[in-house]
Amino acid sequence: DAEQDRAIAARTLPRADAIALVEATIDLGVHANVYIDRDLFVAHRGELSLASEEKDGVLHTPVDDLTEHVRNSDSAPFKLLCIEPTGRFDPLVDRFRNVIAFECTIVRSEPTYLEVLPPHVNKGAMLVDIEQRYGIDPTSIAAFGDELNDLELLRAAGRAVVMGNANPTLGAHADDVIGRHDSDAIATYLRNLYDL
Repeated sequence: DAEQDRAIAARTLPRADAIALVEATIDLGVHANVYIDRDLFVAHRGELSLASEEKDGVLHTPVDDLTEHVRNSDSAPFKLLCIEPTGRFDPLVDRFRNVIAFECTIVRSEPTYLEVLPPHVNKGAMLVDIEQRYGIDPTSIAAFGDELNDLELLRAAGRAVVMGNANPTLGAHADDVIGRHDSDAIATYLRNLYDL
């Protein structure tokens, strides 16, 4: 709720799983951004951290021991974002599945980004929550997506719109395909859809 500056709903990773996930990234030498409340923590601010900080516009706070920081924080993390320049996440995903107790959501949000979210948390689940909370008819909602973390969102919306340069898997779920994500395609689509 932007007016009240408060979260309407929040989910966090089970703390033991969050600790195991961070330990796995450290063991495998994969950079991890750990999101706790409104802050983002990293083991160190190296090249990947600085590039992520600039791209996403979120300040990274380095801590001496990332595992201990997660263990002793007042709140559990709500997300772990792993960055791997090669995009080869299979060993990491296999390790994650072996160390976590709960079925956390694991999804690629970009070719070099892998996100781990709390169980049953995805964009589609949150859209359904918002629809129910505010009495919105799902058929009146248009959702736009370009990556695999948008799949559930597209399925939950009344109209699924996929960007022209999207992950090819999304095409099967599209009502419409429009231009690239870095163009004015969404604005043009909305102008035409609502005759603006």
